[in-house]
Amino acid sequence: MLMLIIRFKTATPQSDPVHHQFPPFMHGFIEDVVDVKADGNCGYRSVSALLGMGEECWAMMRNELIKELGKWSQDYIKIFGGTKRYEQLRLSLHVDGLSKVSMDKWMDITDMGYVIASRYNVILVSLSR
Repeated sequence: MLMLIIRFKTATPQSDPVHHQFPPFMHGFIEDVVDVKADGNCGYRSVSALLGMGEECWAMMRNELIKELGKWSQDYIKIFGGTKRYEQLRLSLHVDGLSKVSMDKWMDITDMGYVIASRYNVILVSLSR
């Protein structure tokens, strides 16, 4: 699985292998594309790289998000529509070792995006087809 980080700017984009996958109106804003290791942690690798921590900080990011969920648990339970989804997300952050992880541990950007945005004080946008 190929995960990419797109950094946006207001100048002419650099040439990259995935540039054509974005609508022409976005081309002037694409600064860089970075390929991260596809090991099931790639969502966390992508975000940690985008935040300037480096993709190898994915485990630290998972730990920080566990703390974020715990600190604001009542708020997140409301956001996620109940305890069941909250617990699913919380458990998805717990991984054994530094090897590949199963699909139930992959990042769900739809819900985890709220946690990332809150913890790191960023605006997170996910583009998909």
